[in-house]
Amino acid sequence: MTIVPPLVVVEADAGVLTLTLNRPQSSNALDPSLVAALDIALDAASSVDVGCVLLRAAGKRFCVGGDVTAFGAGSDVAVVESHVVRTAGVVRRLRELEAPLVVAAQGAVAGAGLALVLAADVTVAGRSTRFVPAYNAIGLTPDVGVSWLLTRAVGERRALQYLVSGTELTAAEACDWGIVSEVVDDDSVGGHAESICRRIAASGFAARETKRLLRSASTATTDDSAGDEAATFGRALSSDLAQRRIADFLDRH
Repeated sequence: MTIVPPLVVVEADAGVLTLTLNRPQSSNALDPSLVAALDIALDAASSVDVGCVLLRAAGKRFCVGGDVTAFGAGSDVAVVESHVVRTAGVVRRLRELEAPLVVAAQGAVAGAGLALVLAADVTVAGRSTRFVPAYNAIGLTPDVGVSWLLTRAVGERRALQYLVSGTELTAAEACDWGIVSEVVDDDSVGGHAESICRRIAASGFAARETKRLLRSASTATTDDSAGDEAATFGRALSSDLAQRRIADFLDRH
């Protein structure tokens, strides 16, 4: 009997939930099966024990976007649209995770794969990784939230230029633009991303609430944001973790 490996491998350790896209033979193209598997895997991220989520991918390429084999002549447009909507929902779930999301990207990030990167709070990329819009090359338009996410990451003018020209960005350029947080040697991507996740997870409540404060600040007034910060600071100060770390700090000084 042939054992079929899971399309998304789920692992949990020390407060870090790792989700690994596992369709390397297709460069982790987001076909309906992979999207459904990722949607199900995200259910585990709601656990109170999850302090950080790491999204990574097996193989040489992180994600080349949608499965182009489904877009050819004779394809059912309604079915494709339904798949795009579901994929956008999964991207939204990733972005709205309470725990910080770290993405480890290698090789190539293209099309809808950009949305996975842009949904992250921290993205670590290998030096040889390339970021390719891909849509224009096959006569298609952005999908699964790329328009919204990219505009907020790099600004409308730069996003438009990037998407309509189909320009390929190096990892260093993507970092300069704000698409990527850090660039490291290719063989260090996984280990560095895991190290970041462990540090975030160790912060527990503070990391989750810092993410919430930053996300809500964009739509809040200055006074409302400051009030939210004060109330959240008070809750953090009352936690056992904060009291232990404050005591340790005072002992050292």
